[in-house]
Amino acid sequence: NTKIDKPQRIETGTFDYPEQGPKDIYAFDLPSDTPIVNSLPLPKWWDIKQVYQSHRWKAPEKYIAIVTSELSILDNPIEYVDICYTDGISLRQERHFLFMPGSVSAQWSKQAGEFGNTFDSILRSSQAYKAHGQISITLYQGQYYYSSRRDDIGTWERTKHKIEGRQLTRSDFWHTCPIREIGWPDIRGYADIVQNDYARNNKLIRVEVQQREFYLNPNRDYICQKKTNNNQETDVIEFSRTEAGKWYPKRTKGRGKSKTVYLETDPEFPEGIFDPNNLPK
Repeated sequence: NTKIDKPQRIETGTFDYPEQGPKDIYAFDLPSDTPIVNSLPLPKWWDIKQVYQSHRWKAPEKYIAIVTSELSILDNPIEYVDICYTDGISLRQERHFLFMPGSVSAQWSKQAGEFGNTFDSILRSSQAYKAHGQISITLYQGQYYYSSRRDDIGTWERTKHKIEGRQLTRSDFWHTCPIREIGWPDIRGYADIVQNDYARNNKLIRVEVQQREFYLNPNRDYICQKKTNNNQETDVIEFSRTEAGKWYPKRTKGRGKSKTVYLETDPEFPEGIFDPNNLPK
């Protein structure tokens, strides 16, 4: 770099994952401080995006996912809970708001013991409608989705909406599931692959695009381990694994909130859980 009169490492190239990972020349015992310039053309951003999209749908066909959204204040009170049920055909999503107007911390100190921090305790408390705030339930089926909402005074309102243009597919269920929102980067624009110490030490691929950094893990189904945007806010994803060896994002932090994912595969669903006629009204 003639501006600073010092060598500068620049790396670009193509890679395949998650099965095989990148073709890293340092695996051939090349010293890690050796600068490398790779003249291979960089894939277009839409090609990179297609790689991770093609793996995003590798998920259990039947599952319950609980996502808790926690505020970054004293004791990290849970603001709301999303519960998703899917059998591979239909999706039911519930959102439970836990608080009434007033001091969130004071309410949380009374709720924390009852609410717990395990899959069973969160599911049990939410299903029993012990939450104090609003509740919304949405069913996605075919060309329609059904929504039933309860306000903070206990009044339910049920509606039916038509999805214009096409019928829902299984991919749409994952598109609307909160797991997608917290587990995957949205790479848009032209991308450059430029490694740094964090990426190299953690065996990740660092991608620069539109003033943001993405760290992709080539050895896991969920490939984004960390992302940083231009104002230095960072999401760090902690991973967990199902009994079948499935990786999924367990926890994220950033933008003033944290999210924790609880996942149960091959569950037993209550009868009629996907029947719109059973929605509260």
